[in-house]
Amino acid sequence: MSNENNFAQERLEAIQACVKYFESSNKAKPFIPGETYIPVTAKSVGSDDLSMLIDASLDMWLTTGRYGNKFEADFSSFFGKSTKSLLVNSGSSANLVAISSLGSSELKKMDRKPLEKGDEVITLAAGFPTTVNPIVQNGWKPVFVDIDNKTINALPEKI
Repeated sequence: MSNENNFAQERLEAIQACVKYFESSNKAKPFIPGETYIPVTAKSVGSDDLSMLIDASLDMWLTTGRYGNKFEADFSSFFGKSTKSLLVNSGSSANLVAISSLGSSELKKMDRKPLEKGDEVITLAAGFPTTVNPIVQNGWKPVFVDIDNKTINALPEKI
């Protein structure tokens, strides 16, 4: 093993030891109604994830880096595509990229008609703002339909 690989392995082992110490010293506290803070979102990060997060941060690539590059390559490979996968910073950005692709002129090469300014796009009335915003940002008109309370899907008869 090269010196660089030895260093990387030693660094990871040191991080894992710190994470184990962190986990052992931060046991869950009992819930006390009216006193215990309840966050609006729950974080679920295991010790392996936390170790990789710290390891990636030590490279000072705080946006993307070797882990991001590896994920993009592995994701493309998983789907057997020769095209490159690209990470984005959030689910909201992923919605924007996905929705915007419906207006891409590249669709014409596949005998598909891209959406144009003023086209209507059906979306749920009970949707999240970052589902609607990309529609508006692309100059399309959102058309809201109600949902089925059991399935939470759009009501076909409303479409």
